[in-house]
Amino acid sequence: MIILCPDCGSAQRLPSLAPLHRAVCHRCGAELARSGTPRVQALLAATVTALLLYFPANFLPTLIVDYNGQMRESIIATGASALWDQGYWTLATGVFLLTVVMPMVWLCSLFAILVIMAGGRHPAWLGPLMRVCQTCRPWAMPEIMLLGGFVAYSRAEAMATTSIGVGGWSYLFYAAAVLAIDLLHDRHALWERVMPTPPITQPVGAFACHTCRYPIEPDCAETARRCICPRCRGTTGARKEDAFNQVAALVATAAILYIPANLLPVMTVLSFGERTPNTILSGIGELWDEGAWPLAMIVFVASLAVPLLKLLGLSWCLAMILRRSGSQLVARTRLVRLISFIGRWSNIDVFTISILCVLANFGNLEQVEVDPGAMCFAAVVILTMIASHRFDIRMMWDAIDPEPEPRPVHDSVIL
Repeated sequence: MIILCPDCGSAQRLPSLAPLHRAVCHRCGAELARSGTPRVQALLAATVTALLLYFPANFLPTLIVDYNGQMRESIIATGASALWDQGYWTLATGVFLLTVVMPMVWLCSLFAILVIMAGGRHPAWLGPLMRVCQTCRPWAMPEIMLLGGFVAYSRAEAMATTSIGVGGWSYLFYAAAVLAIDLLHDRHALWERVMPTPPITQPVGAFACHTCRYPIEPDCAETARRCICPRCRGTTGARKEDAFNQVAALVATAAILYIPANLLPVMTVLSFGERTPNTILSGIGELWDEGAWPLAMIVFVASLAVPLLKLLGLSWCLAMILRRSGSQLVARTRLVRLISFIGRWSNIDVFTISILCVLANFGNLEQVEVDPGAMCFAAVVILTMIASHRFDIRMMWDAIDPEPEPRPVHDSVIL
């Protein structure tokens, strides 16, 4: 069976796989398939568990602060209201979408898909529903919110007596269920259940769908470059349309905002009338001084190193595309995959601030105020996430394979 690599576009034979083995592209190392059948029942059990824990995790108190007899509770579903009250409506809306709305849409769509598959049905709208589910997953961030909660707990404990509520413990198990879903979720196998991948008869000019990797042959496309995928029903093409210009604009904007995001305060702590501005770097220093060095290192990597890696990495890849260079193609391909995987974790600081705004709200005695640096930082994270999503790895491989032409079909590598 001949299939196409979704990253470099290479046509290669896919052999039968022995148990616990997987096939990767001979050229760029992208995973093409793995052995076994989708564990629908186990995945359904993990999804149901996450859905049941979703409600107490999001609607019961996660952290409780006792400040001289005054109590404040943090609830995930209403945590964005503190940002809204301070006038940061865009930031509040973003936090609410990423922590409450997107996880619910993702879990509900995945639950519906698994129930349908378990019943042996394959309605026409199953492919589009799978596309919605796959698109929502990067924007559903319960595990990142959990880390933000750990950082907020450490910061709040330095101000007053802080305890973990029922919602906090529920959120811990909720995030663990989400991790289990990711470990069990084999997207390739589920897409095969929706519609099996057909063998390719004309490798020259064929391309794989951006979303579901379904092979599109030249005679199946409505135009030379754009068509509707038969499996996921999304618009696809040989390359993502205008990807280079869009990614370049997003990276340039994020690079400009990266400077004020790190120089300006992201929040100000008001304690007995004394205002103490906090930048991202000073917040890391406070965690280190308090002895929470593991959290300090996590925040340093997620909030400083990762955004810089994304900006430099994407800029390097764009520059090499502009030069039509084929140098270090495999390394650049792996770098783009890494950027897409780790980029979302930079939201830890944004979620920490949203929690602290609720917990430390005692008027002039103790209060946390959001500063413009938080808006700049959140914009950098979102812009780079969109840029990595819009980036088309195949643009880099065009430097050595610019036009469709007859070429040998290789065997994929078995690991």
